[in-house]
Amino acid sequence: MEEKKKKSKRTIIIVIVSILIIMGGIAGTIAYLNSPSYKYKQASKLEQAEQFEEALAKYKEIEGYENAKEKIKALTRKILHLDEVVELINQKVLYYNGGDDITLCQITFTEKEATIEKVKFNGNGQQKVSTNVYNWDLDTEKIIVNNELTIPYKVENGNITFEHGKYFTTEKVIEGIQGYWKLRKTTYVLGKFITSENNIYINGDKITAQNATKAAYGNADYYYNEPEEKPYSLEIGSIKATNGDGTISGTFMGFNFNIIENQIKVLHYDKVMERAESLPNVNSYVF
Repeated sequence: MEEKKKKSKRTIIIVIVSILIIMGGIAGTIAYLNSPSYKYKQASKLEQAEQFEEALAKYKEIEGYENAKEKIKALTRKILHLDEVVELINQKVLYYNGGDDITLCQITFTEKEATIEKVKFNGNGQQKVSTNVYNWDLDTEKIIVNNELTIPYKVENGNITFEHGKYFTTEKVIEGIQGYWKLRKTTYVLGKFITSENNIYINGDKITAQNATKAAYGNADYYYNEPEEKPYSLEIGSIKATNGDGTISGTFMGFNFNIIENQIKVLHYDKVMERAESLPNVNSYVF
């Protein structure tokens, strides 16, 4: 009888252990089926089978796992047919006002990142304020750079345009700075107030610059620098016309641009220039 009881107990223990093992296996299986690695594999299979919406839903369940976030971005673009937009934005450069007349932002896009550089114009030319890099995204109506910056866009006939008057491409900047510009200003130098006038003419990819300065001493009314023409380039707000050695001569120094009141404006250092009718000749200046 005692032997039978012992066998019965052993049988019960074996059954309990077996049940625990089975339950542990079931729990392990359930845990695996809910694991990020398993969901990632399932999402990858769905993606390979071109079941993009189902794959997107799976990746969203494990957004923080591996490169799921990049997969979500890529599949969202594919589902919304935004690949064309990505190609149009890649390597695009946009300029926008940085908060006042003397602050400009330049944003440069690659396929994945947007780099924002902010500069402030001053009496020495300009100073770089900040450089920040973001992973950008987009939907059917706007580019999402970060929580504070979204850029509306439209695509028509294979061309992309941005919010009018706020964001300008390099081509639009070049178009906006064309023509005649002038600035008259008075500065305090060595105990005297000196008035000078700068005039430029931007025509295509060439800039012509000249200036005159009221004579502080002697019999002359003013000193005059004859007009000189050079090719120019744009660099984060600067209109640069360099000499052969890369330096910039005095007549061409300090010309910048910014977006002010929804228009491109030319600045001389930190002063906004005005539109003019023509370049004045040597006898046209009056101080």
